[in-house]
Amino acid sequence: MMKHLSVVLAALGVLFVCAGCSDTPREVAGKWAQAIAAGDVKTANECSTGKTYPVNAVLCALMSSKQADAAALAEKFRAGIAGFASAQESIDGDIATLTVPGEEAKFILRRVDGMWKVDRADMLPVEVKAEAAVKVAAAKADAAAKSAAAKADAAAKAALPKTVSAPAAK
Repeated sequence: MMKHLSVVLAALGVLFVCAGCSDTPREVAGKWAQAIAAGDVKTANECSTGKTYPVNAVLCALMSSKQADAAALAEKFRAGIAGFASAQESIDGDIATLTVPGEEAKFILRRVDGMWKVDRADMLPVEVKAEAAVKVAAAKADAAAKSAAAKADAAAKAALPKTVSAPAAK
């Protein structure tokens, strides 16, 4: 009985590990793009190499931005997602290249521990990265300043006496 249980558990382990291996580079790129479009950094990071995480954060922030230029970029990105379905896929060892029809840039994925991962640290032009990073940093700084001001206000209110009594008449 114990021997059969060990065999079953081993087989399930292999199936679990290989379930992620069945994703093609095209499928992983599509999942990544859908996650970015939805502003889901966690899922985008699961589909990416570590050096792509900062790009994911910037792109997800841009997807939710209300600023006109960022909103236009987000719309263009969302419109391009469909291109992954018809992308030409080329695999050379642990490197996969997707060529999306109508796009000049090639999309690179790397096989890491048997799983295809988006490897796009170079995805955004330097100017866009810098501009987006400044916008994200400004938004974070603004949120932090508001949070600090709210905490200071709450602390000041807490320090005030609960009741103020008028001076006694003489």
